[in-house]
Amino acid sequence: PGERVLVHAAAGGVGLAALQLVQAIGAQPIATAGSPAKRSLLRSLGVAHVVNSRDLTCFEDIARLGGVDVVLNSLTSPGMVGGSLSVLRRGGRFVEIGKRDIWAPA
Repeated sequence: PGERVLVHAAAGGVGLAALQLVQAIGAQPIATAGSPAKRSLLRSLGVAHVVNSRDLTCFEDIARLGGVDVVLNSLTSPGMVGGSLSVLRRGGRFVEIGKRDIWAPA
């Protein structure tokens, strides 16, 4: 409770399930999604902080919010892992659920 959780690809099946869990335990979700329609969907579900996963400036927005305690990552696009780590607070947790090596090209 009270932690801030970054959920990448939040409009997908795993992301939507993760958002439900994050909200159920009283944590604050920050969600990424790649299209305006997906970001709109997430806002309609009550997610206050939704950013564009196709633009690395999303990490500037997340940093302005104070960073996150947990990252749930499935993205392998260039810069996404590094950007996610850059907004992770001290003592934070990075949870990788992707199928590929996170540092190797997709």
